[in-house]
Amino acid sequence: MYFKAVARVAPPEVLAYRALWSFVVLGFILAACGGWGELWRCLKNRKTVLLLSASTLLIAVNWLTFIYAVATRQVLESSLGYFMK
Repeated sequence: MYFKAVARVAPPEVLAYRALWSFVVLGFILAACGGWGELWRCLKNRKTVLLLSASTLLIAVNWLTFIYAVATRQVLESSLGYFMK
C-alpha cells in the first residue's frame, strides 16, 4: 500500500527520503542508548569507514532496485529475484 501511495514519486526521491528517515531514526536510537561515543570511535578507523561505506552503497542499490521494480509494476518479478538469491 505504501509503494502504491508513492507511485507518482521518482524512485531516487523515494530512496533519498528513505535514507534520510533511516538516518533520523538511527540518531534517536543512538541518543537513547548513549552510543554517540562508540560511533565516533568507529568513524576514526579508516577500514571501518570503508566497510560501512561499501555496505551502505550495496543497501542503497538494493533499495533502489526494489523501488524501481515497484514503480514499473514488476513486484512479482523482483520478489522472485529475491527468493532465488
